[in-house]
Amino acid sequence: MAPNTFSKESAGRKPKRRLKDGEESSPKRQKLIESKINVAIESEIGSGSESDSNNGISSDSDDDSAKRKKKKNKSRMIMFTSFIKLARIMPGLCHPQPAFLQIFQAGLEDASQIEPNQLCELSDDPNEINALLDSYDFMKQHIGENRFNKLLLKAIKMNLLDRLICKMNGQVSDVISQDVRDLKDTILQYVEDTLGEELVPRIPPDVKKANTRGFHHIQLARLLVPATKLDSFLVDPVSFCAKYLEDELDDGRILSSQPPSFFYPDLGVSVSNDFDLIFDGLLQGWLVLQTMIRLFLGAANAQKFRENFKDVHQGTGAGTKFKVKRTGKAWKHRITSISFQMIAYTMFIIRHSLSSCDDRRSEEGGVAKTEAFDVLMSLAQDPALYNQAFFNSLEAFYKTHVGWMLPQEKKSALLNEWDPQCGLNIMAHVLKKKAEKVAEEERQKSEASKAIQQQTTETLSDTPTSADDNNSCSAHKLIASSQTAVDAMEIEDASPVSLKSSSSSSLLLASSQASETSGKHTVDSKDIEEGNTHSKDVKKKANAKSKPKSNAASQQSTSSAIQPAILVKQSQPLFPLERFDTVLDINIFCLSSARHLLLFAIALSPAVLFGL
Repeated sequence: MAPNTFSKESAGRKPKRRLKDGEESSPKRQKLIESKINVAIESEIGSGSESDSNNGISSDSDDDSAKRKKKKNKSRMIMFTSFIKLARIMPGLCHPQPAFLQIFQAGLEDASQIEPNQLCELSDDPNEINALLDSYDFMKQHIGENRFNKLLLKAIKMNLLDRLICKMNGQVSDVISQDVRDLKDTILQYVEDTLGEELVPRIPPDVKKANTRGFHHIQLARLLVPATKLDSFLVDPVSFCAKYLEDELDDGRILSSQPPSFFYPDLGVSVSNDFDLIFDGLLQGWLVLQTMIRLFLGAANAQKFRENFKDVHQGTGAGTKFKVKRTGKAWKHRITSISFQMIAYTMFIIRHSLSSCDDRRSEEGGVAKTEAFDVLMSLAQDPALYNQAFFNSLEAFYKTHVGWMLPQEKKSALLNEWDPQCGLNIMAHVLKKKAEKVAEEERQKSEASKAIQQQTTETLSDTPTSADDNNSCSAHKLIASSQTAVDAMEIEDASPVSLKSSSSSSLLLASSQASETSGKHTVDSKDIEEGNTHSKDVKKKANAKSKPKSNAASQQSTSSAIQPAILVKQSQPLFPLERFDTVLDINIFCLSSARHLLLFAIALSPAVLFGL
């Protein structure tokens, strides 16, 4: 972090230094003395020149009061030094152009500290509000929740908020400018490593970017061209760059939402051939990796990485780890892992360093660099774009290549890793194993649930190979099961409750078998309490079943024979139906199709006619 420019020396006014003998006073002091003398003289002379002298007094006194006010404001700003220091790490860890006023409004309004729209109006987009709240939580975490809100409300009350935001914006701009200056010439070396060739023509150091970078240089344009436009670029790079500079590209301007080729390890070749591969290797390019190490781990570590891991990029060997120097932003601010904001900020700096525009706030073609940063952040903030597999791959990539160079998380001084009998160490190990076990169980449950859903979908979508055979087979099973139910109901000594219970069980099994066999037959569900309470009625139904009937009559008798007894009594269920939930659901779905009802009746009628 840059040294603090708001030191305590400005808190109080220094005593006036007395003039030595023969030393002349400053012009300002002489002017002040002369004005006072003139006032005294003109007051005695009269009112003729009194107004002129008063004008001189007021102007000098206003200058003096303005100086005192400036020093007073400067002394009052010291209490907000923590805010100003924090602003220096905001670009790399939150946003390259943080909207501090909106952040304060969103956070304080969410905490019910101020009224809605008291400081400014906020967007209605929930994604933007969440991004503002994330930045607010980040600042609050670094400064401390109680202290942060207290100081912020104090700045509002003292009318110092605008001045504070101005100071913070100045720190943000200074940090980005330093990163750009440090990478201006160094990034050209990383470009040559990425392309595997030297730049032709070479770009001399300390040369203006206007005519040497961006699409003025073919090789830099190869990295900046979107992967979706790579095919047209490779056909004729010179013509493509000329059309870009004249804003006459055949397929439209290059926009912030189009991913540049340097985002990918293969420089966008795979994506240009198949847009479905747009997530494969995204943000894992070699230029991105080297630039991130330079930005967050310093020049010394970046140079060591470049020397020791060049074989990894070329695919000719494995890298050699080295002793990491504790330099760079990661070690100054104890950054223990790579965040998506850090990756997006790296892209932001690369885009600006390779472009021909000196002002990062200005658009180059159709690309606004801050907007390009927001496009990347939408991958993590917009639920419609969130891809968990992509983030898992990205996390593993940077953990492998950069994670070992970062500071490790601080552990309790009481945790002695070298003592196998250390109680706290054992407890931490046990808790870690439990957490891993719970995570594994949750994963297995999720996979099992997905498998059941998939199996149910496949069952519903299967169609029988021979409709007549399947319908005939199911008809035999349904008639047999209904006959079993009738036989069970012929027991005259059984109580009405037991008869109902046995008939319910048998008929429910019959409906289950029917749904498993055909999966498509439909019958209307009704109560079957009638005919189950007396043996004579049961016998009549059994005798009537054996007589041949017409198609319509057989359809009606069969329908009444296989109706599932879902509820016999409302007071208490006679049979546990919980395990048949899935079958009943399928059966209910099948019962809703009139088409299969007709097919079932037609298939069943020959069986009844032939005495089956």
